[in-house]
Amino acid sequence: AGDTVAGVPNFRIRDGVLQVGVPVTLSLAGLIDTKVTVLARGTIAKTETGFAFEPSELYLGSCPVQRLPFVAGFVQKKFLAGQAIPADIAAAWSKASAVTIEGNTLKVTMQ
Repeated sequence: AGDTVAGVPNFRIRDGVLQVGVPVTLSLAGLIDTKVTVLARGTIAKTETGFAFEPSELYLGSCPVQRLPFVAGFVQKKFLAGQAIPADIAAAWSKASAVTIEGNTLKVTMQ
């Protein structure tokens, strides 16, 4: 049986792009035990339920999984969307009326 363990995400904003890196340990039946980084680059987009990170690039280690349709969705759900968000941040984020990335700054406008 395989197992994956995701670490604490690291966020960086540069040149109008949000970058999220998550260290991951991949294990497979004692045969494979390796550490890689899941790296996503993208922007913030308005969705039906608020604002969400929308990656345009997604890597598992050095593999560009955004080129692999089913793998990209799995990696995004497993390692990015699965991260726990503290209740106070989730409550504040739900009140945002606009979110933009300008240069190296995340700008959030509250309702």
